[in-house]
Amino acid sequence: MDDQVPASLGRFQIEGLLGKGAMGVVYKAHDPHIERTVAIKLIRADLLDGDSRERYLARFRNEARVAGRCVHPNIIGLYDFAFHEGNPYLVLEYVDGMDLGRAFPRGTPVAEGTVVQIALQVLDALGYAHGFGIIHRDVKPANILLAAAAGQLKVTDFGISRFEFDSTQSAVLIGTPSYMSPEQCRGASLDQRCDLFSLGCILYELACGQRAFAGASFAETLYRLTHEPHQPPQTVNPDLSQGLADVIDRALAKRPEDRFQTATDMAAALRQLDEGVVPAPGNGAAGPADEPTTLILPSDLSPLSGSRPATGSMPKSLSGASFNTLERQLASHMGPMAGYHLRRVLREAQSTEEFHRLMGELAPEGTPQHALIREALQSARAPDDAPAAEEQLTEPEAAEPEKAEPKSVTEPAAPATEEITDEFAAAVTRALLHVMGPIAPRLVTRARVRAANRDELKARCAEMIENPAERAEFLALLDRSLLT
Repeated sequence: MDDQVPASLGRFQIEGLLGKGAMGVVYKAHDPHIERTVAIKLIRADLLDGDSRERYLARFRNEARVAGRCVHPNIIGLYDFAFHEGNPYLVLEYVDGMDLGRAFPRGTPVAEGTVVQIALQVLDALGYAHGFGIIHRDVKPANILLAAAAGQLKVTDFGISRFEFDSTQSAVLIGTPSYMSPEQCRGASLDQRCDLFSLGCILYELACGQRAFAGASFAETLYRLTHEPHQPPQTVNPDLSQGLADVIDRALAKRPEDRFQTATDMAAALRQLDEGVVPAPGNGAAGPADEPTTLILPSDLSPLSGSRPATGSMPKSLSGASFNTLERQLASHMGPMAGYHLRRVLREAQSTEEFHRLMGELAPEGTPQHALIREALQSARAPDDAPAAEEQLTEPEAAEPEKAEPKSVTEPAAPATEEITDEFAAAVTRALLHVMGPIAPRLVTRARVRAANRDELKARCAEMIENPAERAEFLALLDRSLLT
């Protein structure tokens, strides 16, 4: 295949090569019509020759249909589907980041809280796709992207997915060794539980620093996947909690009926862990005092290597446990990239004032995210280690009090029928998740404290959405949810 990068595809201006796969090439491109960066997946020209042409074209069209149905914050979005000189291509959301395989090279276990954060976001994406009868079939680290700007994970490459009603057709061995389910290795029919097994393999690798199933050859790997049990996680990583080890063990059960039956079930099990490694949605709780719960990038990609920054380049109050506290607080607002951004800012900042400014630039001023970042900076300061005036972590007027805003004495009491119930707040959260991503539970919790009734909570959440189209989508989703 010709490795030369074309200058353009249709109206899209090609800026570089992002990667190659078994059936396609992915380019970074610019869309001049709406001034945004996109990713373009073009089917490989050499696969369009001979008898395989129609087979690969059918799979490519299927990828377009599948991706078009999956509109979710943790799934790569599809913008367009077209042909260039007879060759089909997808125009996809571009993610400025890296895949999990690069972010977490094997060899060292990842912090437990980070493992759980990753799992919950991937499960949210898989659960959404499974609701449409869509099975991914190739869940692996390379297909989970860490988006730096958005602070969230994105699942990509649904190109080998099949709809549930196709599972009885003749099976094809599709997937990646070491992450394939036993039934996938045997070429049997599949359901959503195969994706949960694959995710279990990823979680084992992250938590233990090595693969659950690995062989010297493809055949040996398949044999281990189908016949040999995995080594218990706690024998590989004795520091791993029993709760997370149990979740991983169940996900890796050989028989599908012994695994979690849905992504929702598996996510619920992770949220019920009593080791404090992850906060429940929206409560803002932090994990253990000495354990970071955000992603630590490898030294060649992170401004600072190691789990903590050098103390000489940070404000006095950001040392030891205070740094870990701040990292956890930011993670609840920014997602898994909090640790990366914090280390970058600490390295670049030459003074406390510049530290404040750079941290503030992580989100536009006036947005809820900006206010939450400033609040995290304030709350992370230890009471017995309060810095001097010149060492304040936030500007004097930046910190917003946690207590609820006082209501006017003339404000009428909310009617009983308009009381904000947990069910109503959950419906608001689900609708807001579609347009604002993982930060939604936190925003709804804060808005609920200040809202007098349902209408006010709905209005406060709508005001947080700057884009009119997204605001309308949120309101429509909420209204539909309340009608069902």
